[in-house]
Amino acid sequence: MLGDRLTSFRFIWFIDFEFTPVRGGRPKPICMVAREWRSGREIRLWRDELRTLRKPPFSTGCETLIVAYAASAELTCFLALGWSLPENVLDLFVEYRARSNLLSAQKRPPASLLAALRAYTL
Repeated sequence: MLGDRLTSFRFIWFIDFEFTPVRGGRPKPICMVAREWRSGREIRLWRDELRTLRKPPFSTGCETLIVAYAASAELTCFLALGWSLPENVLDLFVEYRARSNLLSAQKRPPASLLAALRAYTL
């Protein structure tokens, strides 16, 4: 089960970028917020601060799990910034769709983050 596997990670970072999409190219990151689950440490960086970093301001190796909703967007921001991709990623969009796709098309909720939060009363 996932709960058992979470204990194997030293760090669990929830991340979110805001960005400007670029047609046919990588996005232009505007800002990033990251929060480590256990410690509560929070990092908030704006575009000019992000551009100065050669790597993420948190570990992304085997001891770390990166959590995001629609993680492909966050990962394209990693690439746009020239950062290496994290070793472990949990995409909550994929997990939510895996569950909601079991419902009939008429009962299936939208795939948005707000719909996912509502589904779990968060």
